[in-house]
Amino acid sequence: MALENKNGPAKEDAIAMNGPRESPPAGQRLSIYTDEPLTQLARFSFDWAEVLCDPSHGCMPYHRTWSMIRLLESKGAKPAGGGFFGRELAAVAQEGRCRILLSGAADTGLAAMVLGQTRPVGIEPEFVLIDRCETTVEQNRLFARSAGFALETHRADIRGCDCAPVQAVVAHSVLNFFDRSARQQVVNSWARSLKPGGRLLLSQRLLSEKDQPRGPRGSAEIGRRLSTIEKAAVAAHFPAAAVAELKTAVEALWGEPLHEDRTTYSDLADMLKQSNLTIVGSEQHHTGKSVSPLAAADSVQTIPRYEIVAVRM
Repeated sequence: MALENKNGPAKEDAIAMNGPRESPPAGQRLSIYTDEPLTQLARFSFDWAEVLCDPSHGCMPYHRTWSMIRLLESKGAKPAGGGFFGRELAAVAQEGRCRILLSGAADTGLAAMVLGQTRPVGIEPEFVLIDRCETTVEQNRLFARSAGFALETHRADIRGCDCAPVQAVVAHSVLNFFDRSARQQVVNSWARSLKPGGRLLLSQRLLSEKDQPRGPRGSAEIGRRLSTIEKAAVAAHFPAAAVAELKTAVEALWGEPLHEDRTTYSDLADMLKQSNLTIVGSEQHHTGKSVSPLAAADSVQTIPRYEIVAVRM
């Protein structure tokens, strides 16, 4: 496999070759196709993030490499919590359909995880994706065309974006990408988007007063992870120049400091209450595993992940 040549067609031509800018309406017969063409999607983001990402957002290193890391290091692993999201979405689906707001996405993994939980049990998701980055939006458009699901996209800041009401909001590890002062606005937007009785489904690492922040990534760990990615890229027949370019890009991402202004459980509970969202379920998970490109994957993760259900009354 070779990476795309960024000196080739213009952005619009490359996107057109890979599919339309919006997915077609879902067909009359329910599809059970859920496969995520991650190899192609990872190539797309690696080649085009430098063009599509807004330089003022600072997201390019993350969006350029996230899918490649997931493909090569994590063997395509999807975000944690599939069973949780599938169970809760089944509870709000009506007549085999469910309109779902995806509040931000690193790539197509979140949509793929939800699709894999809903279609096999006879529920067709109708996704609304809100993300301010064109790279992520375009990746999901390509995935929607490949898998044939309905997708409505909004390239915007979630805090100020309104869409037609949804039955569920799916938010995965998103709050800490916002400054503490902006998080209430994010939660407010989730509540605003939900139909009465709709559910916010949140998977998020949350600190307690006794939890310690994660330590920085060590050089030894970065070296081991880069070696894993290099071996996987060689096995996938990346040319030598592409392997070197990929390692440089991933190392630059991991060289950035970890963002540790984390939300506590009590912070979140207060924000939900202010938005008239009522917590009806909360479960805590301790795990040392992570597929996030920002996490120190080989380090022990002391910060628990919570799966939270909140209802708009």
